[in-house]
Formats: sequence, structure tokens, C-alpha cells
Amino acid sequence: MPQITETRAALARLLGIKPAEIAFTKNTTEGLTIAAHAFDLAAGDNIVLTDMEHVAKVWVWKHWQAKGVEIRVARNRAGRLPAEAFEEGLRHARAGRG
Repeated sequence: MPQITETRAALARLLGIKPAEIAFTKNTTEGLTIAAHAFDLAAGDNIVLTDMEHVAKVWVWKHWQAKGVEIRVARNRAGRLPAEAFEEGLRHARAGRG
């Protein structure tokens, strides 16, 4: 697998990190699933998604909802997601664990 090793080394140089800090996954959904399960979230915490997410990305976060984590949605405006859309999602969210 020299191609993977070489690619990992090239990306590490580009990003200024160690090759061991780079992980390759089959696809974006697999990578997001791994990342989503790494968070230490609890009931009362919030996740803000957008109304433009692919359904596979939404389902990745649904397991947290079953544990009491609130999922909020930032609404697009004519196909754009300005910072205000996320601020509104955060403003209307419950306070987290502080």
C-alpha cells in the first residue's frame, strides 16, 4: 500500500500535521459517523444542522436525539446559509451543560 502511505505523507505536509493524524474512510458518511460518535454529548446539549443536509448526514446525528440531545435546524435563505441562520438556531436552543 505504498500509494496510501505516500498520499498520507503528502497530505500531512500540506496540512502541517503528522501522517498518523490522517484517516481515510470509505466515504463522507462513514467519516461523519465516526466523528459524531466521538463527541461527549448529553441530554440538554444541542446540535445545529441545516435544512440542506443530505438525509444520510441527518441520520448520523439522530442517535444523539434519542439520548436527549436537541437537534436544531438552521434554515437556508434562497439557497444560502448566512451566519445569522446558525445564530438563530443557537439562540432558540436550550442551554447546554454549561
